[in-house]
This record gives sequence, structure tokens and C-alpha cells, in this order.
Amino acid sequence: MRAPYRVIAITGASSGLGAALAISYAGPGVVLGLVARNRERLAQTEAACRAAGARVESAAIDVANTAAMTAWLGSDECSFSTGAVFDLSGGRATY
Repeated sequence: MRAPYRVIAITGASSGLGAALAISYAGPGVVLGLVARNRERLAQTEAACRAAGARVESAAIDVANTAAMTAWLGSDECSFSTGAVFDLSGGRATY
């Protein structure tokens, strides 16, 4: 699938829908910001995306940890956060 955007951030990127979306969007000229709790599985997704030609930045963070997410998005390690499309495949909601 050709990504409709060139800069995409995906949470829950280590498995399931998040990993599938990351891999399907990966390609030359695409920048992916991948976040997930499981560092080992996230590394597998990263490798697949890089093999497809995408530039990948990632972090092993629980998206429920607002302070950690905010710190990562504002850090020098995260150069894509301005203008990114966010796919929130991981996380939780409270009612």
C-alpha cells in the first residue's frame, strides 16, 4: 500500500494492527515514528520497515505514560513530530 502521507507515527507498532500498518506504509520517502511497549518486537517491525526503504524512528514507551510520550515527541530523537499523521493503534481509553 502506498502511504497517503509521507510522515506517519504509529503506536502499538510491535504487533497486530500497528505492526501491519507500519509495514504496509513503509517505503522509500516515508518517515515512520513507531512506538510500542515491547522493544524486541518493535525492533522486528523496525527492521521490516527499513528493509522496505522507510526511515524509522522508534521508542519503547507505554502510550499511557503521557510524560514519556511528550518527552519523546519533544526530543532531538524524534525529528518527525511536526506535521505527522498519528495512527493510535495502541493505547487505552477510559470511560
